[in-house]
Amino acid sequence: MLQRQPAVQPPAAVVTPPDVNIVDELLGGGLSSLMLKMYFERDERGERRVPVLLHHLKIRVSDSLHPLSGSKAVFRIECEYANGQGKWVVYRQLRDFLALHTHYRVSNAYNRNIDAMPEFPRTSLPYLKFLKSDMGRDVERAEFARLQREALENYLVGLMRAVMFHETANRLCRFLEISALSIQLAPTGGWQYKAGVLKIEPVGKTGAFSRRGLGWREKRKSRWCAVRDSYLVAVDEPGETRVHDVFLLDADFTVERPTRYLRKGLNMLHLGDEEEHTAANPETHAETNTANSILDPERMEENIQQRQQEGKKKRKNKTQDLSHRTFYIENSQMRLKLTARNERQMDQWIASLERVAATSHWTQENRFGSFAPIRLNVSTQWLVDGRDYFWNVSRALLLAKERIFIMDWWLSPEMYLRRPGREHYRLDRLLERKAKEGVKIFVILYNEVSNRTTPTDSKYAKQRLIGLHENIVVQRSPSHFQTGTFYWAHHEKLCVVDDTIAFMGGVDLCFGRWDTPQHALIDENEADQIWKGKDYSNPRITDFHTLNKPEQDMYDRAKIPRMPWHDIGCQVVGQPARDLSRHFVMRWNYLLRVKTHSRSLPFLLPAPDFKPAQLTEMNLTGTCEMQICRSAGPWSMGTPNRVEDSIQNAYLKAIQLSEHFVYIENQFFITSTTVDNVRIENRIGDALVHRIIKAHQDGTPWRACIVIPLLPGFPFPVGHSDASAIRVILECQARTICRGPDSIFARLRREGIEPSDYISFFSLRGWGKLAGDTLTTEQIYIHAKILIADDRVAIIGSANINERSQRGDRDSELAAVIRDTDMIDCTMAGEPFQVGRFAHELRVRLMREHLGVDVDALMTEQMDAIHTAEPTAAAQDEETPSTPQPAIDLSISAPSVKNLDLDDGTEASASTSASPSAPSQEGLSDSTTSNTPPLSDGPDRILSPPGMAPSRTNGTLYSHGGSTRRHKSVHRPKPKVDTYGFEDPLTPDFYEDVWMAAAHHNTDIYRRVFRAIPDDNVTSWKQYREYVQHMDRFTKVAPRTASPSMARVPSESASERADGVSSTADASHVAKDEGTTTAEVQATRPDLDKRDKTRSPDLLSASATTTGSQLVDNGPRKPSRPDQPFEAWERDEMEAQLGELVGNLVVYPTRFLESEDVANNFLFPSDRILPLPIYD
Repeated sequence: MLQRQPAVQPPAAVVTPPDVNIVDELLGGGLSSLMLKMYFERDERGERRVPVLLHHLKIRVSDSLHPLSGSKAVFRIECEYANGQGKWVVYRQLRDFLALHTHYRVSNAYNRNIDAMPEFPRTSLPYLKFLKSDMGRDVERAEFARLQREALENYLVGLMRAVMFHETANRLCRFLEISALSIQLAPTGGWQYKAGVLKIEPVGKTGAFSRRGLGWREKRKSRWCAVRDSYLVAVDEPGETRVHDVFLLDADFTVERPTRYLRKGLNMLHLGDEEEHTAANPETHAETNTANSILDPERMEENIQQRQQEGKKKRKNKTQDLSHRTFYIENSQMRLKLTARNERQMDQWIASLERVAATSHWTQENRFGSFAPIRLNVSTQWLVDGRDYFWNVSRALLLAKERIFIMDWWLSPEMYLRRPGREHYRLDRLLERKAKEGVKIFVILYNEVSNRTTPTDSKYAKQRLIGLHENIVVQRSPSHFQTGTFYWAHHEKLCVVDDTIAFMGGVDLCFGRWDTPQHALIDENEADQIWKGKDYSNPRITDFHTLNKPEQDMYDRAKIPRMPWHDIGCQVVGQPARDLSRHFVMRWNYLLRVKTHSRSLPFLLPAPDFKPAQLTEMNLTGTCEMQICRSAGPWSMGTPNRVEDSIQNAYLKAIQLSEHFVYIENQFFITSTTVDNVRIENRIGDALVHRIIKAHQDGTPWRACIVIPLLPGFPFPVGHSDASAIRVILECQARTICRGPDSIFARLRREGIEPSDYISFFSLRGWGKLAGDTLTTEQIYIHAKILIADDRVAIIGSANINERSQRGDRDSELAAVIRDTDMIDCTMAGEPFQVGRFAHELRVRLMREHLGVDVDALMTEQMDAIHTAEPTAAAQDEETPSTPQPAIDLSISAPSVKNLDLDDGTEASASTSASPSAPSQEGLSDSTTSNTPPLSDGPDRILSPPGMAPSRTNGTLYSHGGSTRRHKSVHRPKPKVDTYGFEDPLTPDFYEDVWMAAAHHNTDIYRRVFRAIPDDNVTSWKQYREYVQHMDRFTKVAPRTASPSMARVPSESASERADGVSSTADASHVAKDEGTTTAEVQATRPDLDKRDKTRSPDLLSASATTTGSQLVDNGPRKPSRPDQPFEAWERDEMEAQLGELVGNLVVYPTRFLESEDVANNFLFPSDRILPLPIYD
């Protein structure tokens, strides 16, 4: 039997003592000149020296097969560099040692560059057969193997001493599979399984394995390659770190060792039959057992014997002769032909690749067909509206140490991440600062077909960013002519910092996205503007233009309100951030292969997975399960035969498995219908219909609550000739929801189900007061893309509910499926039900905001309670408010975030002393109140406990004053909102008496005051024109004393007015000012109600006006004519009614222009010119 090494290993052979630290040696300065010399030296091949300090390399020849067993010995060489910073294993045969020694002998004979060349140990040669006759066979083999390993180990140590300061050390580095890239990647973790020289050629019409623009010969030359934990990377030579290209392992990965047909001779006549057999049995087309033995010493003996038997069979049957040097690898992006130097090297390459594939998450089929696996124990946080999202992004960017990845549909370099505008928190200033600190910044932007149709001006953004610093590089996607993509968009929103912190969702880093829960419409204060220049936007009036002049306004702020923006994102740390980083790497590298750049851009490598112990040690664990899903296809990922629609699959499964409730917020709702004979194929609408039918048949309570914008966010009125996009999208949504035989409502009614019992649609609208007392209204644009099922599962991403986002082969998208394992006791439809904390608190937070609850004040109260219950003992700076310890400590490669200053992100003194790697944040401190964190009195956290989203009250937004008049009730009773009554979304006390009632209540008020469009009462173009005429009257203001402009701010109490004074205290306030008792004021209400009947029928109520020191009733008044501006008293009554609004929730109109649609008169002839897939 073959003998293996003894169980007790001898110590590794080293050149220097193990107690010498490489860092201390480098800091001492003695090696500085040596490292500089290595950079300029070249070996005999003209290649740069590998920058490795060989005297810090430990080696051990730990295992071998006995050389007299009839097969060639394979030696296992364990290597360790820099006290464990890098560890790997090399397998070599005895002839490799002989070739290495011969090369150095010949080179030294000609060049005389090595003075003390060690002698090769002759006792290690197997021809010394006299050892057999001197001792027993078994003992002789083991003893000879031990002596042989010791001799070879000592030889390598002597060789390292001899060549460590010579450029010829590269030969030894290649023998030990050391390269500059392996040394660079060692501190990041991961494993190197095999390294060496390979010739790589792309096969067929699959993707190329190199950057675009290289010549044919350059693409096919041999390169130094390495197999690491999830990829094969190639560089031009071992001394280079610049990556030539990367082959990533994925679910389509295969390794194939082909048959050598040229050796078949006459058997080529049966080639067709053999190919059919190979196709039917692909597993027999590659040899894996013999290769695996190289990396698995436990099976060495067994596999060598198996190899000998298989070798005998091969010699008998030459038709099964396989290639000795060439093999193929394939993934979803490309198929490559790899040529090794010999069969033994090829076996090692195949074995290493198959071993990686067997242990990697990336080669497995994952849930929903996603590229990424489910990650457990994740710490994540939802972020509602732009203020909180951008604040956390700015904090993470300040912590960046290595690299930053940004992907956006649109990016505005001049946007402010903290408001009011602070120059050092402007995006371009912040990125420039980090780039000067050495952080590499990579950006992918959507490459619009025309700036006239999509005015994002990505060319300007690219030039602006790359002009800041050479460490900032930008690519635009897609490459229209190379991919043939003109209709579809790069629509992902992603920011990854140091592969550890990631932000994703629906928020672009661009103008118009920053907003607060109050969603103010007005911002006229020039001295302290919240939205500067182009950031003050209303795409419903005019789209963006001249973005190269960001400081210039696009509108007259005194006449045009901004369109508020409601959005949702999430922040995650740990392993899902690595998954998102890998996705960015895949997209970045694919663009380099298909686009030609005037500037040479680097290929990127994915970061290795975190180890569970690392996450625990760095406190990067939580209670959530998270999986990253995406919509990706041939044009976006370069996968010609694979389309990933895992986002749609996640939506379908979440709806199908929901037990009681589905809450959706989305920018569009186009699904499962037919429009102009074009079938909408995404199946989300089907899933909703089937789930409703099942609930109806089972008699179980179930509801879907869907919140979408009132109108698409494109310019021009609905009736304008250039508003084709608006009309087509409205038509598609109507066909999805309520019109035509394929709509959701029609399909449910055919089953005898009343749709309103199970599914309802809502929107958001706000109002404000411009200068000159001009009342105005605008929709709050819903740009969020979320689904919450049963308060247990949440899907947050960038994908709309339409064909473009859900099919996978159109727009590129990202989403996260999150389930919290921290369950809390709650109720659903009045019955006990356990919900996940993350999804439940997100749904409650959204509903509270939409019904006017002051979520900022409520969050402050909650954090104050936490602060009181868990006081911190940490030292605080004088300017830093006392805060509890953050839940997450990111003291990984980034500095600690404990006790970060609430103003500028600098660390407090107590934390700084404990974290010497913390960067200096000098120059960021400012006493401006706008730079306080989202929680004015709570902890400023990189990541709060799941579901605890930071928010703050921005005092500037409350500066817009409100009316001081009393509010009259309207016909529909005003619902009373209980701040803590949102726990059960299905109970009639909440859903019908509060949620639905508030939506109808608000809709009635907006209809009577503004006649806002769209509206269910507008079913024809004639009624549409009447409503437009009514809206135009608000711009014709009758002369009167102007009051300051005002923006309505939702408050915690549903009965509070815009100016923050509650209506319950209003009578007392008036009585005090006018010398009248509260009872007297209340007694005047019945008389005022009677007089209301003689006034304008469009107004539900009228309030008494006050003049001087007493209440004055002006008696019956004549309403103004339709072609005249409103009288002052009419505007007062309108404002009083608007003060009765309950939040921003309104009913989505399903009968808007219904008569025209039935008569086929809704769409204009020009609307059918462009293909429907552009819009749906």
